[in-house]
Amino acid sequence: MKGKLIIALFLMILFTSCEDKKTTYPLFSSVDFFNYTNASVLYFTGDSITYNDFTHQRDSIRFFYIDSLVDIDTNQLEIKYMFDRYISYPNQSVFTYLTNYSITCMSNGVLMTEDLKQNFILPNLFDSNSYWNGHQYQSSDELIYRIQSITNENYLGGNRNIIQVSMNNDFNLIAEDKRVEKYAEGLGIAYSYHRKISKDLVTGEIKSGSIVTLVHNP
Repeated sequence: MKGKLIIALFLMILFTSCEDKKTTYPLFSSVDFFNYTNASVLYFTGDSITYNDFTHQRDSIRFFYIDSLVDIDTNQLEIKYMFDRYISYPNQSVFTYLTNYSITCMSNGVLMTEDLKQNFILPNLFDSNSYWNGHQYQSSDELIYRIQSITNENYLGGNRNIIQVSMNNDFNLIAEDKRVEKYAEGLGIAYSYHRKISKDLVTGEIKSGSIVTLVHNP
């Protein structure tokens, strides 16, 4: 009986110790990252590399975006920021209209809508261990977002929390589909990278596809 009591006491101490060591993560709010009330224009620099399987050519191009905030729609439940996007290229001084998109801060998170596609890019409350389905507002296959890191950096004139997220990231011997984005506190999308390619099974060389990078500028 005394032996059983000692074992029970030991197990209770062990479980209590494990509970005390349970990892906790600080919570962040998406509203702190996507707030454009003081930003009427956003500037981006992009680089695109495309691979053609038929011509065996690799083409590189640099481009520039200006995203102009054209309207803010506010109600009790959400704030919707609407942008017009313009594009230009090196040695061009004129920007031409490309598309429009919106970023909506809802009670449960942030929704980006472009070309009738809706991506749920960040939940309202999250930590460094969070993941979610970015396609929960559309009928297409799941797109799983995972937070890879949350850091504090000196970025574009101030110390900001920076979130890095990945999306699905599929790899095999003949194909890659890698997506990464960074969200900066008070600035929204600061960086995006999408590498979607097919490869030769034997050599591993890229046969076709594209690699597109976009960086937020001051």
